Amino acid sequence: MIFMLNNKSNFTKEEYLDYQSKLFALDKKDSFVVVFPSNIYLSMYEDNEVKLGCQNVSKYDLGSHTGEVCASQLKSLGVEYSIVGHSERRHDGESDDDIREKIKRLVESNIKVVLCVGETLDERENSNFVDVVIGQIKRALEGIDIDYNNLIVAYEPIWAIGTGKVAFSSDIEKMTVAIKNTIPVKVLYGGSVDDSNIESVLSSSIDGFLLGKSSLDVLKLKRMIDKI
Repeated sequence: MIFMLNNKSNFTKEEYLDYQSKLFALDKKDSFVVVFPSNIYLSMYEDNEVKLGCQNVSKYDLGSHTGEVCASQLKSLGVEYSIVGHSERRHDGESDDDIREKIKRLVESNIKVVLCVGETLDERENSNFVDVVIGQIKRALEGIDIDYNNLIVAYEPIWAIGTGKVAFSSDIEKMTVAIKNTIPVKVLYGGSVDDSNIESVLSSSIDGFLLGKSSLDVLKLKRMIDKI
C-alpha cells in the first residue's frame, strides 16, 4: 500500500528533523512511503527507503522567476515525486494550463507526477462528478507524452479535504475504476483520512492514500499501516 505524506506548511526546522528521524525509524512493513516536506526542508532529507517528494513545482524552468522553485532544481536535491494540482493550489488560482505546464517540466526532469483531482460539493450534487474528475485528468495531460509508470492520480474530493467528511468506499471504488479505465495508473485517495476511518474508505481498486494533517503524526501513520 502507498502512503504519501503531504506535510503542507507545517513544522519548524527542529520539529521537522525530529519528525523525519521518527519517520525513518518507523516499521513500514510492506508499505511504500513518500514524504512531501516544505521546500525549505528538502535539502535536509537523508537517503532512505522513504522517498522524497515536493508539494509543488514551478511551471517555468531555470531563469528570472523570483520565488519559484523549478523542476531541475528539485531534481538536483534528490526529489523523485511532485504533487501537482492540489485543491489548495487550484483554490489560489492555479489553472488547468498551469497544471499542464508543471507536468511538462516534471516529465522533462524525470520526476514522477502525483496529479490531484476532485470535485466540489456543488459538482458532486449537481453534475456527473465522475465526468468532472476525468475531465480534469484529460485537460492536465493534453498533448503530453508521459510514461504512465511515472504518473499517480490522487483522488481528493474537495468537499472532504480538512472537513472530517470522507467519501463512501463505494464512491471511491467507482471513481478509482473510472480513472483506471481512462489511463493505466495507480490511484490514491485523500480527504480527511486518518487512523480512525482508514478501513472504512478502503476499496478493492485503491492503491494507497495521500495524507495531509494525519501525515504529521508518525504514531497515527503507524496505526494506519498496522490496520492496512
